Amino acid sequence: MARAQPDTPGDTHEEDLARLRKLVLGLDPDELLAVVNAFADPQLRTRAMSEVLTEALRRRNEADGSVGLALGPTIEDALRSSIRRNPAPLAEAIYPVIGPSIRKAINAAIMDMVESLNRAVNEQLSWQALRWRFAAWRAGVPYSEYLLLNNVAYRIEQVFVIHKDTGLLLQHVAATDEAISDPDMVSGMLSAIQDFIRDSFENGDTSSDLRSMRTGSRTVVIEPGRHAIAAMVVSGVPPAEKTALLADLVDRLHAGWGSLLDSFDGDTAPFASLRDLFQPLVMTAADISRTPAGERTGWRQWPLILAAVGMITLVAMWQWQSHQHRAQVAALQQALGAEPGLVVTRLYKSGGTVRVEGLRDVLAREPGEIASAWPQLQVAFDFKPYFAADPELAAARVEQLLTPPDGVTLSVEGARVEVSGEVDRPWVERARGALKALPGDWALALGDVRWKLTPEEQRQALVRAIEEDRVYFGVASAELGAADIARIRALADRVTELVGLAPEPPTIVVYGQSDFTGSLDLNRVLSERRAATVREVLLDAGVPPEMLVSEGIISAVDDPSARQVRLAVRW
Repeated sequence: MARAQPDTPGDTHEEDLARLRKLVLGLDPDELLAVVNAFADPQLRTRAMSEVLTEALRRRNEADGSVGLALGPTIEDALRSSIRRNPAPLAEAIYPVIGPSIRKAINAAIMDMVESLNRAVNEQLSWQALRWRFAAWRAGVPYSEYLLLNNVAYRIEQVFVIHKDTGLLLQHVAATDEAISDPDMVSGMLSAIQDFIRDSFENGDTSSDLRSMRTGSRTVVIEPGRHAIAAMVVSGVPPAEKTALLADLVDRLHAGWGSLLDSFDGDTAPFASLRDLFQPLVMTAADISRTPAGERTGWRQWPLILAAVGMITLVAMWQWQSHQHRAQVAALQQALGAEPGLVVTRLYKSGGTVRVEGLRDVLAREPGEIASAWPQLQVAFDFKPYFAADPELAAARVEQLLTPPDGVTLSVEGARVEVSGEVDRPWVERARGALKALPGDWALALGDVRWKLTPEEQRQALVRAIEEDRVYFGVASAELGAADIARIRALADRVTELVGLAPEPPTIVVYGQSDFTGSLDLNRVLSERRAATVREVLLDAGVPPEMLVSEGIISAVDDPSARQVRLAVRW
């Protein structure tokens, strides 16, 4: 095919130059321009570097490991800057890893603390604990170490140190020669159990490790580390301090043998020195017997024994005295509360004095008299007055308030006062007024009452008795019989009694009467003689003559009752 000819000479020159550049540089002009533009454009240059950066870093790190050293300071500065600016995103990012570890650490610390507290409360104040402390002092070992060897509550028998990834036994320490015959098999079984627990219950989470197992009377305590785990076999319940010591030993193991554990290839010879590290966990009785303090015997024991006995005696005496004091205070409080009219509102001890506060009726028994039954107590009372509703005190209060006269008895039932005996009306009125002054609705009831007359009523009664009495005579007679004379003497006694009650002596008028039969003169003389006869008997009975006046009366009634003598009292 014929080649096309250029339109102009210039076009032929440009084509020649293009062919020359391609022959010299080996690049097409367009490709060369693209390379130049790629280096000149930051975005294109960044895109090109991103496609090969990760692969370049990986190959460089495999070659000499310098990538981590180069990027470490930059990453640390970036983290510090990010945390100062806003720590929340970083905390949220690492929480799924750190959170479970913190919870496990807190749970383990709480369990150890509770276990330690329970054991301390159960053992510290017992007699056996005092014996153990004395024996540990003699042996020159800590009290906890002595309990480890002599208390049947626990005993650490063996310790296994196992490589975590391979399950191989790194070291085995036993307290006695009766240890198991194949420690390697035990370490392999422990590793298998760990894997089984993680696969079955923790979804293969390698950070979830079994911490303890119990079989019969033995407990296996496991302390996991990054590359190795330590397991101690304990007969009974392990003490908290031993569990903490096991964790500390695992940390020291990784600090001292970390590089060997990281590059472990199955050779356990470099870990022979681990026996000395874990030997304190399983110290034997022979080790204690070799301590220098174990030679403390003889007379040097007695001062401590005597001091302990003296201290125990003092504590026992103090406890007994405290018990006696509390019992006496309780008995005093009970006695005060049972006494009518006493109410104890507060009882407390201030210094060496028992102070009692409350309410006391004025008629109640003195509190100091009650407290005298306990002379060992120093008691101070502060009682406020009040009215008690006790039946005994209510009856005494009414008795004291009403002051009944002799021969009068009072009985109190609730707020009702019943009176019996000989009373007068003024006392009854005073009693009713006094009851109104008492708190409550009191009432006065008159039971078997005999009214006692006032002096005025007695005078009136004597006057009526004197004036109503009569002395009768026969027809035309002024003579008195023995019965009549006795009757007149009784009238004289009443007159004398009336004189004692009257403010001034009265005048007694002796009226002699006769009927109208016979002559008028004879009847007048007969009536005067009858009056004179009665007057003589009154004078003979002791009535003063100045009080007696006699007078004769002729009755208009023709009846035996008209022949009489009667007395009249005049003031």
